[in-house]
Amino acid sequence: MNNAIHTTPFGATPGALSRWICTIALLSAVTGGCLSAEQPTASTEETPSLAADTSSSLPRGWTSNDAMMVFFQIAGLIDTNALNPLPVAESVRNSIDHLLSSIDPYAEYLSPDDYQQWMAARKESYAGVGMDLRERTGRGGVICIPYPDSPALAAGIREGDLLLEVDGEPVGNLRAREVALMIRGQPHSEVTLTFQRQGLPPTSVPIRRTPQRSRTVSLHNIEGTPALRIFAFEPSTPSEILDALNRALSGSVLLIDISGNQGGDLYAAIDAARMFLDEEQEIVTVEGRKGQRVWRTENPGVLRDTSVRILVDRHTASAAEVFAAALLGNSRARLFGEPTYGKGLTQHVFSLTDGGALILTDGHLLGPSGLEWNRIGLPVSGSASDLLTEITE
Repeated sequence: MNNAIHTTPFGATPGALSRWICTIALLSAVTGGCLSAEQPTASTEETPSLAADTSSSLPRGWTSNDAMMVFFQIAGLIDTNALNPLPVAESVRNSIDHLLSSIDPYAEYLSPDDYQQWMAARKESYAGVGMDLRERTGRGGVICIPYPDSPALAAGIREGDLLLEVDGEPVGNLRAREVALMIRGQPHSEVTLTFQRQGLPPTSVPIRRTPQRSRTVSLHNIEGTPALRIFAFEPSTPSEILDALNRALSGSVLLIDISGNQGGDLYAAIDAARMFLDEEQEIVTVEGRKGQRVWRTENPGVLRDTSVRILVDRHTASAAEVFAAALLGNSRARLFGEPTYGKGLTQHVFSLTDGGALILTDGHLLGPSGLEWNRIGLPVSGSASDLLTEITE
């Protein structure tokens, strides 16, 4: 029979305690030991920028916290006395996941491997098929959004197709970033994608990977009206918008399509909105635990006199909603399509001592004059067909 005498303040034997000590840095980081830069260089929402490295600056006062002491005591007792204990790493991960899910639906702990994948998926230059991916809300799987003139589009993949397999490997339970890395590879190598269009059987197509550079903007026109498609907001997006509009046909109205745009870089959305606003107009307010910050325009935007209509849908979220709300709230644009997703929150990425990272919500977004869209979405003036009718009349 196991002796219940404990030789440490944690209530565990020294051997069990030593196995848990290796988790202290990670747990203390998740429970308050992460340090962020006061002003991140590119704070974002769904794909935030990195905060300062915390590996050498963890707080030393965690051992004086009674709740943390109890946690480690219980963990040690489980490790030494439970009939069916979990491996320490699995126990820690379960604890972290439960903690995060209880306070923040967008929070996520990235293991060192996950973090490396996350950063690799954000590289601007890569060899792939020229396609963005969107996770299906609530049902799993990823939706294809091929870029114009891309290998994916040439192979027959169309926006809205459901991606089923990459080289025969099912991807239905994977995150979009994981699938993106599976699709990427060596230039001129081949990858086989299996996709399904609604109402049709699955189709498999081989596609040759070619060097790609992340593109967030494309330009076409509808009945003589310039139509700007913004797939995501990244640091290059504002300059891509200007480049595209320099090539645009003249027209009395500019249509901006951000349907399916799930966000990206908050500052890129702010800079994009600046171009369409007049001086001293409010863009967005971010409210956090340390107070609030308001972003306003300083000078008149180069596109401030352009009449704008914005197409949105239920997948338009986060930084894309910041852009739309800035123009809507300043009476610079009307929205058409479907009410947006309703994610008026910002996230930040904190690096951890184990080489992983923590994504954590740290701000609440409000549009001009306190315009709120979190959980309710932005309203629209009419349907997509109403917009088409308006611009073709």
